[in-house]
Amino acid sequence: MGAGKKIKNLRLEKRMTIHELAVISKVSPSFLSEIEKELKLPSNEIIEKIATALDITPEYFQIYRIREVFPTLARSFDNIDEQKLDKIIKIIKNS
Repeated sequence: MGAGKKIKNLRLEKRMTIHELAVISKVSPSFLSEIEKELKLPSNEIIEKIATALDITPEYFQIYRIREVFPTLARSFDNIDEQKLDKIIKIIKNS
C-alpha cells in the first residue's frame, strides 16, 4: 500500500474529511486528494505535516524513511510502491 492510500485509510479511521485534514496539516485539500489517489507523492516536509495532523510519526511511511537514510537516492525511490520498498530495505539490512 502506498503512502497515499495509507494517508486516506488513517484519515478515514479518524473520521476526518479531507478538508479537516487540510486545515490541521496546512496542506491544500486538492493536493491531499491527489496524494490519496496516488497521483502525487508528497515530500518529506508534507509527510511530516500530515503525520502530525494524523497523530502518527512520519516514519510510518516507508518513502519517508528511505529518503532520510538515502537522501541522494531519494528521487530514484519516489515511484516505487511500498512492497518493493520493503524488499529494498530488507536487502540493505541483510547486506
